[in-house]
Amino acid sequence: MTYDIIFDKGNKMWRDDHDHNEFVIRHTEQHLHNWVNYRGYVFLNEMLDVFKIDRVKLGQIYGYSKNEIDITYDYDKEGDFFVIHFNNLKNVLEDLPGELPHLGGEGDR
Repeated sequence: MTYDIIFDKGNKMWRDDHDHNEFVIRHTEQHLHNWVNYRGYVFLNEMLDVFKIDRVKLGQIYGYSKNEIDITYDYDKEGDFFVIHFNNLKNVLEDLPGELPHLGGEGDR
């Protein structure tokens, strides 16, 4: 699955400088690579947080596991916006280790 976002002047990290905006995208992508390789996974909503974009429902399930980040981008000729593509997203919950912790309840006395 692919999820696209628009990175433009409505974003707090945007500047009227193409090189700056491209640097922000590349730097953020590298940060996400480091994060997923350290922790083992990253959810789409966590990536949207880093890009200062509103969260989405599917972002609580979809994302990337280790060594699977596939982010690309392109931009318009005038440099008014970038489109960031989160390619090959998958259900990260399937790759999480172990089971959910037992929270207790009836019969746990």
